[in-house]
Amino acid sequence: MGERVFLYCERGMKVGLLAEPANLASNGAFLIAAILLWQHLARAANTAPPTRRWLTALIALTAMVGVGSSIFHAVPTRGAQVLDVVPIGLLVVALLWGVLRWIFELPAPRATGLLACFVFSVGAALAIMAGLDCRPGLTPQGVKLGPCLNGSWLYVPVLAALVISAACAGAREAARSLAAAAAAFAIALLARSLDLLACRSPVWLSLHAVWHLGAAAAAYAVLRALIIAAPRR
Repeated sequence: MGERVFLYCERGMKVGLLAEPANLASNGAFLIAAILLWQHLARAANTAPPTRRWLTALIALTAMVGVGSSIFHAVPTRGAQVLDVVPIGLLVVALLWGVLRWIFELPAPRATGLLACFVFSVGAALAIMAGLDCRPGLTPQGVKLGPCLNGSWLYVPVLAALVISAACAGAREAARSLAAAAAAFAIALLARSLDLLACRSPVWLSLHAVWHLGAAAAAYAVLRALIIAAPRR
């Protein structure tokens, strides 16, 4: 669990706590998103109490994503990586459940079935990555650009879910927010995938920080849509 993980251009092969200043600072976007969402929820005074509690938990989870990612980018070990990926996974599943139940108003059995299909697609992405050479992208010998795009394959089902949700939202009030979330996440995922290429640029650049900013914007947009669509008292 203490094995070092070198995946990002900004860190290179350095081991210091502040070796990734841009990646660390950009995680503040999740905390800002959580504060803004809390304010939006506070203004939605007629939200049903059970739904309000669920939304509050999602907002707290959004903040936890920023905290967990910050820890990982300060201490890049396998153990710290768990603090990064677990909150992200929980937030994605919880947001998708909210979209299916509150925006598309699907009954629980149908929503559960679609959520299971999504989880299966993530598992398929993991299986594809397991069959490829997806070892860390940075080694003492230099940058290694593998077919897994530094693990970005794992997030392709998330982008697909956002695009499909935005396309199917139609004239619903949340449609614009879902479209914005899909666009932000697409830009973020592209930046994440190309981060290692920045190591070959003569100009210093941390594209992984753009990933944080775009992912936080996408989470904000989806949660904002859920607050609008949430059941009322």
